[in-house]
Amino acid sequence: MTRTCPYCGEELGDATPESGPDAKPEAGNVSVCFYCGGFLFHTSPDEVRILSLQEYAKLPASMRKELCEVSARVRKFQFNRMLSHAS
Repeated sequence: MTRTCPYCGEELGDATPESGPDAKPEAGNVSVCFYCGGFLFHTSPDEVRILSLQEYAKLPASMRKELCEVSARVRKFQFNRMLSHAS
């Protein structure tokens, strides 16, 4: 199963939902792109789109906080990866 991130264009493999590595994303799930940290909304197990600001605002505060933390970790990881390849 592959999807393309609407932010960065990278092909996304299977997501790893909170319920475990064998679970598949369902329509209505939100996730973070591993390549750019963008917030994604699963319209089906095989399709994602950008999570709208209205949808983001409706999420519980704890989920918004977690999305931001994961996104920041992804961006930091990718930045450090880019720096290590530049030297």
